[in-house]
Amino acid sequence: MAKTTQLSELEQHFPRIAEEFVKRWRTPMFEPYCYQLIVDERGNRKGFPAEVFAEILALYWLELNLTNFDPQSAFVPLTQNQKR
Repeated sequence: MAKTTQLSELEQHFPRIAEEFVKRWRTPMFEPYCYQLIVDERGNRKGFPAEVFAEILALYWLELNLTNFDPQSAFVPLTQNQKR
């Protein structure tokens, strides 16, 4: 049986942006690109549908956490991490 793949809201409604995410993923160009999508610096943007915006934020958060991941402190109890 063939496996079916469901496209995300971002891929369905904004395929060009989804392609840019793939190209920029795990590169220094990813964070600035996401920031431009999230923050309206021109003041005239319509905005994204809520589902798409949530996906963009989730990908941005994931990238930030992967980039700043510290394996030395990943499994230290939370109370010890808070002292840093």
